[in-house]
Order: sequence, then C-alpha cells, then structure tokens
Amino acid sequence: HLVNHAERTYGKWKLGKKRVIRQTKQLGLREHILFCGDQTKEFDHVIVVEDDLYLSPHALEFTRAATDFYLTEDRLAGISLYSPAFSEISFRPFVPHHDEYDGYFMQQSSSWGQVWSRDQWNKFRSWYAENLEFDFEKSDMPWNIKIWPKTSWKRYFMAFICDTGQYFYYPRVSLSTNFSEAGT
Repeated sequence: HLVNHAERTYGKWKLGKKRVIRQTKQLGLREHILFCGDQTKEFDHVIVVEDDLYLSPHALEFTRAATDFYLTEDRLAGISLYSPAFSEISFRPFVPHHDEYDGYFMQQSSSWGQVWSRDQWNKFRSWYAENLEFDFEKSDMPWNIKIWPKTSWKRYFMAFICDTGQYFYYPRVSLSTNFSEAGT
C-alpha cells in the first residue's frame, strides 16, 4: 500500500532496490532517528531525510562525493545536506566564511538531512549507550541545547559531538530545506 501510494505521488523509484519498513507503533522522533541510524548495521551509509524535507536534485551526488572524500576522517561525526542560514545556538543569522571550498565544518549536528557512515554511527551509539543519563546541566554546551526536550535525539548527538571533539561537514550551498510545516 505505501509503495503504491509513493509511486503514484512521486513516480517510480529508479535508483535501485527499495525497501519500505512500516513500524507497528509510533516510535517518536528520537527512537525513529536511532532506528534509522541503526540501519548502518546493514548499509555502509544512511541518508536520513524526514518527510517534511525537500532535496536538491544534486543531494545524492554531493553525498557520494563527501562520503568518499571524508571516508577516513576520524573526527567527522556526520555530513549535513543542509546549510543553515540561522544559528539555533545564538539565535542570529549565520553566514559561513566564504572561501574556495564547497563546505565547512561545525561542531554542531544537522537534522535537516544528514548522512552517517557505519563507523560514525557506531561511535555515537557507543557513546549514547554509556551516556543515557547524561548530565546536560554539567556539560559545556550552550544553555538552550541543555533545555531541549528529552525526546530530542539531536540533544544527545550535540552532547556527543561536544564531549568527543567531533564535527559535522556542511555544504556551502544547502541541498535540503523545509517549509516549516507541522509534522511528527
């Protein structure tokens, strides 16, 4: 049923095999993202795109190039498809320094389209398993991240990045966006 609806809405999938996983219960955002990342047990990389995101036609090409180029970078926690124009930490416009490179690094995780390799996800999952009771109040994170809800997967991923000195790679030009539509 889901596959037929998707094909009627978006056209036939032409990029290889497709598997639809239908959950029997609502997982909530944190558990859903953890489930998606855990797909690296089967695949070398996962691209997580929530249902309210719109992707550039160049997103897959960018993902392939970035994952190939940064394959052995130990301090990389993930790759973003989004290039933020606003800082969710400082609540100010964000404009990265323009140089000759296609992307930049930030010690901040992305949630509007992200890519994880098996190794990157395993590092996070190991940290997460040891830090389920992480004391956000005692961490050296910005105050507004400390108060994100417990349902937030990104809160834990940001703590992981800060705690382990990891970075996310961001494209200079965004390859994803959303239109602030309500969703779950």
